[in-house]
Amino acid sequence: MLELMKSLDFPRVAGTDGEKKAAEMLLREARALGIDAVLDAYELKAAVPEAHSLRILSPEDEVIECTPLSLSGSTPESGVEAPVVFVDAGAPKDVQHAKDCIALLYGTPKTRVWEELNRAGAKAVVCIAEPEKGLPHDSIDVRWIEQYGSIPGVMVSFKDGLRLVRQNGLTARLVHVERQHTAQSHNVICTVQGTSRPEEVIVVGAHYDSVRVSCGMHDDLAGTAVAWELMRHFADHPASRTIKFIAFGGEEEGLLGSIHFVENNPDLLKRVKMLVNLDVGGGIIGRDTVSVNATDEVLTYIEQYDKEQGTGWDIGQRPYGGDNIPFVLAGIPAITFFRSSGTAFYIHTKHDSIKWIDENRLARWAHMVLPLLARWANAYEFPFKLEVSDTTQKQAAKLLKDFSGAKDEHLERLKPKKKAD
Repeated sequence: MLELMKSLDFPRVAGTDGEKKAAEMLLREARALGIDAVLDAYELKAAVPEAHSLRILSPEDEVIECTPLSLSGSTPESGVEAPVVFVDAGAPKDVQHAKDCIALLYGTPKTRVWEELNRAGAKAVVCIAEPEKGLPHDSIDVRWIEQYGSIPGVMVSFKDGLRLVRQNGLTARLVHVERQHTAQSHNVICTVQGTSRPEEVIVVGAHYDSVRVSCGMHDDLAGTAVAWELMRHFADHPASRTIKFIAFGGEEEGLLGSIHFVENNPDLLKRVKMLVNLDVGGGIIGRDTVSVNATDEVLTYIEQYDKEQGTGWDIGQRPYGGDNIPFVLAGIPAITFFRSSGTAFYIHTKHDSIKWIDENRLARWAHMVLPLLARWANAYEFPFKLEVSDTTQKQAAKLLKDFSGAKDEHLERLKPKKKAD
């Protein structure tokens, strides 16, 4: 697994040559095992950064190091000059003061905050990163520009952001120029055909794309490497049910790959029993965690398995903001295995590197998931109903609205179609 990760140790931003190169390498790995594997292409809006800077003009001249907020839109080449107003985390009562100003915002905006910034008439936005994150890279969902408008933005470190918040009467010049274009991303879909119940399907998913400033080792090349290791096992030991191993593209840009898969495979989804999602892991230090997006029956099952095996998982029926969401909205139970805290703290920064990845932790992740997956894939009768609780679906819908700006019509396309008899 670690060798596969080393071979893919480069940025894999959705819609770039790096992501396509990674998709083709994963495809070759699967086909080398004799597995039926294809690339499923889809279009997305991408941005190429051309210029970004933040200069404080008064009370004292100072250049602040920053990174671009991708897909947020462009300023003129000369930038925009305006007073700087701190809007905290983006509450409406704070944002209302940002008219014709550069908004200084804590964190990356969610949908509601982006809408409020546009309504208030902010000229630009400076996003303050989390403490100790350094200079991360993030992007907004392109649908926000279509729905609410563009606000060119950059990101600064927490340390620099704190200094700016403490100063009064700031005026700044912000430059953010990017070239937006239509690009192509891919899902890598690999199928290990079932032996006796091939019509019933389990999906094992992970995303292989990264943010721009990172090689995305924890998030989520580790999950992809574990998925491919599990695929290697089932290539040699096919299960009763069909297992589809999917490396999703475009997760960091708003779950684009998994949404594309769910929207475009309605007949297949009628036969999918469960999604096993592997997102963030492999860190030397961390906490093994399981997010159950299904029913209490599934939660109890996982808790019992944890007691039997002594895995020490932190287990809960709680929302998780990853490629599980489109499946949950389609009525498919989803279980996400991830390793939180510890070195995973560095995700979305340049520090999410392979030096923090431990081969033994990767192997343990695979060995903990494999018995469960084999049990479900070979069960005489699948142990769970194809159900997701109403509460879980509402939580998933809220997450998708908050982070990607999805409207009700988008959610409608993800809803389960009439099930086959």
